[in-house]
Amino acid sequence: MSNSHEIKSEKILVKDIFSNMWFRIPEYQRPYIWSRDEVNDLLDDLSFALAEKPEQEYFLGSFVFQSKRARPALGQGLDENDLLDGQQRMTTLFLLFACLRDLSTSNNVRASCQRSIFQEGDDIDAIPERTRIVFAIRKDVQEFVDEFVKLDGGTSRETELERLATRSDAPSIRNMARAILEIRRYLGDPEQPVVLEEFLKFLRNRVLLIYIATEDLDDAFRLFTVRNA
Repeated sequence: MSNSHEIKSEKILVKDIFSNMWFRIPEYQRPYIWSRDEVNDLLDDLSFALAEKPEQEYFLGSFVFQSKRARPALGQGLDENDLLDGQQRMTTLFLLFACLRDLSTSNNVRASCQRSIFQEGDDIDAIPERTRIVFAIRKDVQEFVDEFVKLDGGTSRETELERLATRSDAPSIRNMARAILEIRRYLGDPEQPVVLEEFLKFLRNRVLLIYIATEDLDDAFRLFTVRNA
């Protein structure tokens, strides 16, 4: 019998996070607020680690979530993880996979990135259709993700993204659009070319985080408060 107050913590690679775990940004969370500066800092750190220490693990921080087991009777058909801390970093990685997919000409890179973003449904094998991160904070934010992140080629629609980056009323949409444009600019910079396949290999197999999880929401909030204090 599981203990709802049990606290779990483990080191985990980006590859395993975006292959085996599913997240939800709950209604009470703040918007996505990272600016171009934070996005660039993350990309600079990853690029430096890849260039200087490609065989070593790179620690990207930690995240806290409430683990919620499926409750079909209450309308929750699948296990979910409500992300309490780490939304900015995890969302940026999510957007990064979408940009790598759309900028690459490699079928392997594109397929790997798409699997990190979205799971195709399969009725034969009873595999549900799922998006790696669901944004419950606002309906229009999830609609933006479905259109510009989930769909193959979505981040290539730069004219529409430029418009949303300046005119959207939703802070999350404005900042996600700006982040996508900045990631595309960074990865496609001819003066500092990024080998996309090598970057993706490093990101998935060498970059790691530490997660802290519990099933009890109050415990999860306490963990979040203590960690940030």
